[in-house]
Amino acid sequence: MNGRDIYQAMRSLRTFHEQVALLLQTADAMMAEAGHDVHRSCQSTAVAYYSYVVDKAPQWTPEFAFRWYAVPADEHVAAFISVILCPRDPVPGVPPFEEPLVSCGVGRFDLGVPYGNKLYHRARAILWTNVDRDGTWGLHQPALGKEGPMRIDLMAVPLVQVTSTQDLRERVISPLLARVQTATNQADPTS
Repeated sequence: MNGRDIYQAMRSLRTFHEQVALLLQTADAMMAEAGHDVHRSCQSTAVAYYSYVVDKAPQWTPEFAFRWYAVPADEHVAAFISVILCPRDPVPGVPPFEEPLVSCGVGRFDLGVPYGNKLYHRARAILWTNVDRDGTWGLHQPALGKEGPMRIDLMAVPLVQVTSTQDLRERVISPLLARVQTATNQADPTS
């Protein structure tokens, strides 16, 4: 690889990030149409867990980009859409990561929706969940932590299957909104 190839690769990566941002901005608009604005905990945040320091070069590249959405009907519920780009470490017991994914899900948090980093990283829970990445829904129910009991219903599809606004609506937004409706109809937060 020569210098020009490296430069073109970096420009391509920047263009790719712009396309991921457009996907998330389009998702924001679609979710807002359905009454779900970006959650106040992450108004402008789209990436987290990256580094600027020289001894953490693997973290220079974002692992995932995400958006969390408020669910006005239930203060214990929030929805998310994320694009899983390049996870750092494989997780035993779950399908191997082979390509970027668009993931979405609905979290039910018994103590209320957490803020900041306590919420952000849950948007990549598909990486820790033994579920196929073909639109099949699965359940991520982590061990009890500071955020209290929670459950996250989630699914993912390959990013290459979401190439238009219609794909985004049919493969991600519509199934997510149906799950949000189901989650807000549950009377018991732990059920």
